[in-house]
Amino acid sequence: MEENTGKVFLHIGAVKTGTTYLQGVLESNRQSLADCGYALPGESWGDQVRAVQDVLGLTRRDPKIASRAMGGWASLTRAITSQHESNSIISMEWLSFASRRQAAFVIRSLKVSEVHVVLGIRDMTATLPGLWATNILTSGTASWPEFMSSVRKAAHRYRWPPRYSLDPSLRYFSRQQDMKHVLQVWGGLLPRGHLHVLTVPPSGTDPSVLWGRFCSSVGLNPGVASAIPEPANQSLGYASAELLRRVNLALGQTMQLDYNNTVKSPLASQILAQRSETEMRARLNLETRDFGLRWNHRTRLAVASSGAVLVGDINDLPVVSSDRLARRCDADQPEPCLEELLAAATHAVEGLDRVVKRRIRRLRKRGVDDWSPAFEVPVATPAAWREAVDPLQAAVTDIVTAARVAMELERRFRDSATS
Repeated sequence: MEENTGKVFLHIGAVKTGTTYLQGVLESNRQSLADCGYALPGESWGDQVRAVQDVLGLTRRDPKIASRAMGGWASLTRAITSQHESNSIISMEWLSFASRRQAAFVIRSLKVSEVHVVLGIRDMTATLPGLWATNILTSGTASWPEFMSSVRKAAHRYRWPPRYSLDPSLRYFSRQQDMKHVLQVWGGLLPRGHLHVLTVPPSGTDPSVLWGRFCSSVGLNPGVASAIPEPANQSLGYASAELLRRVNLALGQTMQLDYNNTVKSPLASQILAQRSETEMRARLNLETRDFGLRWNHRTRLAVASSGAVLVGDINDLPVVSSDRLARRCDADQPEPCLEELLAAATHAVEGLDRVVKRRIRRLRKRGVDDWSPAFEVPVATPAAWREAVDPLQAAVTDIVTAARVAMELERRFRDSATS
């Protein structure tokens, strides 16, 4: 097949650098971008997700996800080739996880005249609390103090890189946030001028600034986007994240698709996320703050030595403390109290009860109506939980029961579609 003469821009993340917001803007303006000569391969962004899962082998935990993703990357590359002279944008933060061999295959398989890579970087002191919450959203079980302690180990010298550590939190952090490694993987495969690094502006900045920086890196006029969605806010407050951590521990090993379709969403991203404005946030302790500033310095040096085209202000990654940063830190922050956790648990059970009833109605519309008492969600209150020997554990047990009911209903719905 003839090679596409357009350019492909691989927006590879990283995680927690405004990727969800940028992907929302791109998807909302798909037609306007196409009119300007920039295609988004795939019928929707979900096709790009499955393609990256396929090419990076991120489907080992769940055969159903593997089945959905199979052939996704080949399909995406065919879509790019069929665009002829159009440029293409692929935006999927998991591409930052690629090994050098995988990255080389991705570039080689695109069959276009030019491949550009766009990498976002962000102040680590602002990233870490959200990164912990994201880890919990992907079935993590480390508490916030444990996570901070593990992450700080990344500053030590190891015989093996931290991404191979036996400590799951350290391994998670290194895989998600080692920008020096990411720049080395992709930068070594690209001609000079084809690697772009954009800095994420400080929290509170108008999100259009980030969009403008992204457009600058790919050669777009920011005004092409007439539909600008509100930035997605799926972060969890401290109490909700700690509650979900305990739910993850009680759930144990769960198929990834089941977890994603019930615990990650809707329980975390929709139900518990509603409490984010009323709950306190996890705050850095002083030791972790200092680690974050040193990590910023490390990232700055990596960007300078990579030869990447910088878009934005490298000072968005501070290397010294400030009054603003001091307000985000707490030398001795207490963990959420029982009352806060039970309030979140009440919200969780009530929300899951609605999910279960909605899934039952959906199945009945499909003609599946063989229910049993096992599909009833426990109706509990903080007052009832307090009568237990361990009130919090009683609450977690009810949430897990409700989640398992919701998972089973979702599985029945999927199976009914193929029967």
